[in-house]
Amino acid sequence: MRNTPVLFLAVFTALFILCAAAFASGSNDQPSFVLSGVVKNIDQTSMEVYQPNINKKITVNILPDTTIINRLDDQKKPYQMGIIRINDLVVVNGTVEKNLFRTKSISYLPME
Repeated sequence: MRNTPVLFLAVFTALFILCAAAFASGSNDQPSFVLSGVVKNIDQTSMEVYQPNINKKITVNILPDTTIINRLDDQKKPYQMGIIRINDLVVVNGTVEKNLFRTKSISYLPME
């Protein structure tokens, strides 16, 4: 049972990577990124994501137009930022600008 969150994260990441191209958008001038992990800290403008593969916490900037999707919602409707909680599993898609990770979309899987 101890590895259950890691297993969920692995499955969640695999499913998201299959769909990542659908969410990828933006200028070719800016490198894109996909980050998966566990939310360790969050507010309205940033989120700290722990990535167990590299044992690091990475902070991403949340933009006003960031799309948030609950992977358990069959309708895949967009949600507001306040729905994501600490310890939820997330996959963040975005661009890197001036050494800042800027989000375009966040898919999350609630752990409660």
